Amino acid sequence: MMQFWQKLTPREQGVLAISAPIVGLLVIYLGLIHPLESDFKTSQQMVMDEQARLERISQKIANMVDAKDIYVAASKDPVEGANRQTIITQSARSAAISISRIQNNDGQIRFWIDQVSPSDMLIWLSLLQNDYGLNAAQLSMVKNSDDQSVRVQVSFKMRAS
Repeated sequence: MMQFWQKLTPREQGVLAISAPIVGLLVIYLGLIHPLESDFKTSQQMVMDEQARLERISQKIANMVDAKDIYVAASKDPVEGANRQTIITQSARSAAISISRIQNNDGQIRFWIDQVSPSDMLIWLSLLQNDYGLNAAQLSMVKNSDDQSVRVQVSFKMRAS
């Protein structure tokens, strides 16, 4: 290495002495610092998105709980004291879910929803099962063309006591 350096002219040695640290700093920045900054910004955005999603879900759960409280106030047992179809439609309305068709046959209720986000649907189904004793007996979800929502057909029966 020393022989290489001594073979260079003083002008070339000066250029290398000035450019080598600059190139080294550029390599460190492009190889380490820039990717880390980019990943950090991406992570921050993901955290903000998830916090906003958590807030939306929390609000929807609060709305569903409020809808449940209406039935609890009317009857000690909301499923026995209220019509199942009314429970489903009222809780769907509270969850901002639009039911397009309902069919009530032989102790089962079948209903169709044309457009709903999968997470909203699952939260709502969980609320119906846990708070009202309505269990999904059959569920069919098909992804809509917008890739953000699903079309749902679901049948419910009463929870076995």
